[in-house]
Amino acid sequence: MIDGSPENSISAVSIMPWLQGDLPQLKDCLAKSNNGDTNMNLEVGGLLGSIVLLLDVWAILKVFGSNASDGSKVMWIVIILILPFLGFLAWLFFGPRAR
Repeated sequence: MIDGSPENSISAVSIMPWLQGDLPQLKDCLAKSNNGDTNMNLEVGGLLGSIVLLLDVWAILKVFGSNASDGSKVMWIVIILILPFLGFLAWLFFGPRAR
């Protein structure tokens, strides 16, 4: 409940149709509770986050396979882990590559 008004809350009564198998009514109820904006943001954020994760894993594997010194490998892996997107971009332009 954001402002105490009943139209901004989800109660056990509003979730009951879901328990009985009426999913469209639950979807409408959830859309009312968060103005319908959050679902799209989660989908886009989840997709972008997954892409960044895959790119970071790929970059870390390339760092492991490079001929760089162990200290340099550790530094690049820490940078990629701490700054996932910026670390990947930094590695892409300046980091060691596997041969």
